[in-house]
Amino acid sequence: MRLRKEHDEVSPDPADEFVERRALERIPAILSASAWSPQDPTSRVNGETINLSANGCLLRLPALAPHASLIDIQLELPGKTVSVRARIVRREAPDLVGVEFESFADDAQADLAGFPA
Repeated sequence: MRLRKEHDEVSPDPADEFVERRALERIPAILSASAWSPQDPTSRVNGETINLSANGCLLRLPALAPHASLIDIQLELPGKTVSVRARIVRREAPDLVGVEFESFADDAQADLAGFPA
């Protein structure tokens, strides 16, 4: 075993490189959104998307309950409102929420896959 001296240069470890886990690219998209948790369906939170893909998005949702882990979302696409159920995969203060879509109402999945058209 070799001890590292203070003046030794440290090379980045290739294993430490960032690995993209998303299957689909997210595009910047500011769309009106509203969300609520099945645990508290009477408390709707209005906000907007920051970016969007066919399988998830980053939302700005002020006042979303901190205990919410699954939310129902309505997204206002041009000319159509789509509804999805999503799992919260990330939170960033003060009000950013990253979600992965789990289920889609009606043709929402096709509408999201075709956005922007």
